[in-house]
Amino acid sequence: MSSFHHILSRSQSGGNITSAHPTTARFSVFCVTTRFIFSQLLLFLLPLLDSPFSLAISFLEALSYSAVLIILYPQVMSSLLREEMQRVLFRPAKQRLVEFIEIEEPSHGRHFLCVSVAKGKVVQLSIVRCQISQTPLKSGSKKSHTKRSSIQECYRRTEIWSLQDLTLVDGRDADVDDPCFLLHFNKVRTVTAISCSAKYAFVRALVALSDQHCQRSLNLRNFDWTYIKPTSFYSNRGDCVVLSQICFYAFNLVCLSMCPVPLDA
Repeated sequence: MSSFHHILSRSQSGGNITSAHPTTARFSVFCVTTRFIFSQLLLFLLPLLDSPFSLAISFLEALSYSAVLIILYPQVMSSLLREEMQRVLFRPAKQRLVEFIEIEEPSHGRHFLCVSVAKGKVVQLSIVRCQISQTPLKSGSKKSHTKRSSIQECYRRTEIWSLQDLTLVDGRDADVDDPCFLLHFNKVRTVTAISCSAKYAFVRALVALSDQHCQRSLNLRNFDWTYIKPTSFYSNRGDCVVLSQICFYAFNLVCLSMCPVPLDA
């Protein structure tokens, strides 16, 4: 247990695990934590099994750990990115980030379409541009020849609209898996999401915010309405959902490990 706390403290205090920007650092902490959970399960199960099962269980543990990281990676990174943008961009403006999706833009850097709510219940849509800057760090020793650098993410809102001014959201074609949609303000803004599921997730958030804060139904066109109505469990995604999925996969690992395997006579 002490070794795990040592690794975790290193990752929080700026060790080798967290040499990149804070989002990557906190995901590294998640990987270490998940790895520790599966390792403890393996240490608990191996004494209960005969030696022929040890290799199979070790392989199963490694495979399950890899599957968890692959499945949960987008959700964990999305949660960390949401918190980072909330901290550096929206909280200083006294706004709460409700939903965001990554979009494709011709300019350099990553771009996100965000919807936020201010204290006066004013809902805003904005395009956020993320640029990564690398600045050199001074070494503590004058004789050291090692070059260190700090990677930082810079967020800036390039376009801002009010949800009240949004007259129409056009999905272009409901029968085609098209990540592109049109936002009708005074001018039409074309948005291309990274996936069709991200497009529908953002539109669902706009529908809910329009009903709640604008007291009007959002005008939609060319959308599949079966995907517009949110589900009860995944409509409010967050850390609790991620944690519940980790527990679910860990429970599956325990069940699979305890299943008897027939041996040849």
